[in-house]
Amino acid sequence: MAGVVGSGMWKLLLHTGYGRAISGGFRSHFYKEIGCLPGSVICGSLIKARQHEEQETRLLVYGDPHGNYAPLIDACSAKRPDAMLIAGDMTAPKDEPERIRPIRSELAELLEEDIEIIWTHGNHDTDSPEIHDATFESFPEGHLHGGVRTLKSSGLRVAALGGVFRGQIWYPEMHYEDPARYQCPETFLQEKDCAWRGGLPLRHRSSIFPSDAERIKQIGADILLTHEAPSAVSPHGFLALDQLADDMGAKVIFHGHHHISYADELMNGIQVRGLGLAEPVRVYV
Repeated sequence: MAGVVGSGMWKLLLHTGYGRAISGGFRSHFYKEIGCLPGSVICGSLIKARQHEEQETRLLVYGDPHGNYAPLIDACSAKRPDAMLIAGDMTAPKDEPERIRPIRSELAELLEEDIEIIWTHGNHDTDSPEIHDATFESFPEGHLHGGVRTLKSSGLRVAALGGVFRGQIWYPEMHYEDPARYQCPETFLQEKDCAWRGGLPLRHRSSIFPSDAERIKQIGADILLTHEAPSAVSPHGFLALDQLADDMGAKVIFHGHHHISYADELMNGIQVRGLGLAEPVRVYV
């Protein structure tokens, strides 16, 4: 049965929100078991091996909603998760203003169920002031970027890096220590007279700065949630994210942005799951 941990094994099993095994897209993975380490740990010493599904932590990961939360609600209705991660691009596009709703309203039913929700932002979450306010101002306590949070249900540490790399700020083609034009928001604002609401320009509130990556590298985590893609999405992914995940001790990367549903393993052994558009994926740990 999907999600049951085998004897003496650690397994992180990924399934869609509707109970189907993963279809790996162009990589043709039918089914992916993440991090089967006999007699070892996949996520540090924070959790112990479970022998039955009902004892496992049920995590739901959701690809870019773009305002569509129906698949997420349906997946949670079918089987309530303990916690949830959302990979950014949270609202409808700016050319559909009638569909732009505060994400707290979109997630109200799940929040009432006391499901722990962590979301990071995507590049489109700063497309307009209305979208910015419907995301960042609507549900700030669920937002995670450049930081690490420990899941209450499992003790797993989740790091998040929202937004995208942009050449005006930092575009690390080979390594996350590649030189940047601006190391942090403070240095940008010292040189540029283009503040919005007393801080970064709206567009660059979804740009990744080296300081964001450095914070999570120093803290470390079990899971890395990003909007941008690692190198598995060639030629549009970033080897820098592979290296960052490795240095921080992450075992798996979940990402959105490209709307490609796949499961793969990076050259450094870290597992990666790309999320399709509004795709719910179940994770058992």
